[in-house]
Amino acid sequence: MTGCSDGSWDQTPEQPGSRWIRLLLWISKTMGRRAFEVSLSPVVACYAAFAKGARQESLRYLARVKAARKQAGLPPASEPLTPYRHFRHFALSVYDRLEAWDPDRKHRIHLLMTDEARAALTPVPGAPGKLVLMSHFGAAEVCRAVAERDVEARVIALLYEKNAEGFTRVMRTVAPESRIDVVPVDKMGAETAVQLSDAIQSGAWVAIAADRTPVTSDRRTIRTVTIPFLGTPAEFPAGPWVLASLLGCEVWTLFASRDGDAFRVSFEKLADRVTLPRASRNDAIRRYALDFAERLQREVIHSPLEWFNFYDFWQGAGRDFSRGKN
Repeated sequence: MTGCSDGSWDQTPEQPGSRWIRLLLWISKTMGRRAFEVSLSPVVACYAAFAKGARQESLRYLARVKAARKQAGLPPASEPLTPYRHFRHFALSVYDRLEAWDPDRKHRIHLLMTDEARAALTPVPGAPGKLVLMSHFGAAEVCRAVAERDVEARVIALLYEKNAEGFTRVMRTVAPESRIDVVPVDKMGAETAVQLSDAIQSGAWVAIAADRTPVTSDRRTIRTVTIPFLGTPAEFPAGPWVLASLLGCEVWTLFASRDGDAFRVSFEKLADRVTLPRASRNDAIRRYALDFAERLQREVIHSPLEWFNFYDFWQGAGRDFSRGKN
């Protein structure tokens, strides 16, 4: 974990190096989760003490989520909502990622979900795939591993180039035989969209995070929508909805967060197909993004410490692309 220096998510490394991954993989296999938790305590304590930027953003976020929980009439969270606990949950998510992708251990993962979600995860021979919207809440890698393990589908993960490189290194170390493919989303063009459409028709699942705006040196060119999130306007990317309209497939949201010794999974359809009429394109994108944000907020309020965006998520609110050129 590294503190964010300028408030941008892309300045925070999210994938440890391959050497660290090998070390963590060995520790997690030989020591088990409980010992792994104990060994993390001093590391997390030091990080919480010295990572000023990340600590401040955690405090701001936790203040917002506390207010949202109070407004929703919820009792105080069962676990103290502090930066230390927040960072600890993030550190423990590394263990969950390793276990999810380790071919020798991922069968142990126990999922809690509704019958409807389980039915939707049941493979249908010859059926087309889905566009699955994910986020930086909970255990994203567990979600992807579940799709590969339980659905036996080819999974295509769309990641920003910086994260794609790190994720690929991790997968080569932890699960070299995985069927997951990684595509840098910031390098996508028309040809890539056609390839993704063909893959979906062949049953592949395409996964993309819908809670982070693109990285560019010219912030004025970013296409976003500004919608309420935890009581404050926040920017969400328009890209996932443009992609969904091009792919013409079902769109689902997938969230997974630790609940004791299991993972609570939410897998819900958002749309049979995303349509963006030319005359009301911006309004349509906003409606879809608002639907996603409301589902994400529901999960965040339920499990506040599982939100892993350690930067000012609300920093750019107001630069809605619909106020500029399409």
